[in-house]
Amino acid sequence: MFTVSSLVIVVKLVALAKERVIADKMGTSMELDAFLAAYLIPNFVILLLAIIPFGIVPTYIELKTAKDRVGMDQLVAKFFWVFLGIVSGITALLWVFGDPLLNLLFGGRFSEEKLAITRKFYYLLLPVGVIESMTVMGREILRANKFFTLPSLMPVVTPICCIIGLFLLFPGMGVQCLVVAYLVAAVLQAVGLWIGVMRKCGHTNLIFDRSHEVRIAPLMKQIIPLSAANVMGAMTALIDSSMAAQLGDGALSTYTYADKTCSILLMLGMTAVGTTVLPYFATEIAEKNWARLTSLFRKFTLIVGATGSLAAAVFVYAAPMVVSLLFERGEFTSEDTGNVSRVLQFLGVQIPFHILALLANRTLIGFKVGGYLLGVMIFTAALNIVLNLVFSKMIGVSGIALSTAIVHLASCLCLYARVIVILRQKGRQPE
Repeated sequence: MFTVSSLVIVVKLVALAKERVIADKMGTSMELDAFLAAYLIPNFVILLLAIIPFGIVPTYIELKTAKDRVGMDQLVAKFFWVFLGIVSGITALLWVFGDPLLNLLFGGRFSEEKLAITRKFYYLLLPVGVIESMTVMGREILRANKFFTLPSLMPVVTPICCIIGLFLLFPGMGVQCLVVAYLVAAVLQAVGLWIGVMRKCGHTNLIFDRSHEVRIAPLMKQIIPLSAANVMGAMTALIDSSMAAQLGDGALSTYTYADKTCSILLMLGMTAVGTTVLPYFATEIAEKNWARLTSLFRKFTLIVGATGSLAAAVFVYAAPMVVSLLFERGEFTSEDTGNVSRVLQFLGVQIPFHILALLANRTLIGFKVGGYLLGVMIFTAALNIVLNLVFSKMIGVSGIALSTAIVHLASCLCLYARVIVILRQKGRQPE
């Protein structure tokens, strides 16, 4: 976990450097707002489909535990093409219905000029959703084999491409440089991770044998509710950002700067805990070692709860100073610092709840209870919309951040309740 945490710190520091360069060059400009609005949909696709590769991990580990090498190869090969078909189909629909979708989200709230810029960036960025989604699958296969270094380090490619483009190669291109950087980075990450899958995991042949019986039917039965649950999670992120965009020029940029800053701590905990927990928990579940699983779950809960709460308290207190040091230069003014700081303080409250909810979520994925995850996501998505409407009218974009913190608390409580019930039930069974 220490290695993973160290790599995450490196990645997030580079990502923070990217945000600093963007703040210096663009501040909270209309063009940056348009880029962020355009990227909402491709990012929605990535978030929407990210859970699907998680769904094959328990089955993949069962095959690995049984030393069924052929079954592992066939599972990866068949799922690769099924997943690529799903991602491509969704992206094609988003291309066809792009204009009506953008008009629905931003029409009447964006000026004609801003909407035209958003539309141009939207079509350019759509391929990122396809490429990044396939990257997620490669990342999860590596993690299932307990290779954490490469998948933890590869996200650094995107901020590096942005920094090189904005600061060194094309400083005059502005936001258009970000579009090119995101496309190039997506390709580089996908190629790098799948080369890693082939070399480290031995899955060199992605052509599956139709005559070989791969246990895809029960796998898809589990993935359907998991992916449906992730629809609600992705919708929550889309709703937050789209509602922020409706609060005026600069509001989406303000929310995004605060969200990216908060994600430094969030991703540290989420990557160190979430990406390492699932393979170990899935192994204990496959071996039906319920006592060991319960002990691990309690241990992680105490560690995450204590460190997350302390980090949140420090983060909330230091938010104004952090934003000023990171961003206040160039096009980013002192007024922008005050706006971003207020949003960041509300977002910081979510840190322990968000990471604890992820811990419980990964545990429930191992137990294959996607239906319950779907129910929780529906509840929290509905709660998020209601709270966004209420709090954004009271305190503007900061209200969306406050809503996010409350929603993560509610999600944490719901998920933990289910995990505790399952562990108690399994604990009564003989090992």
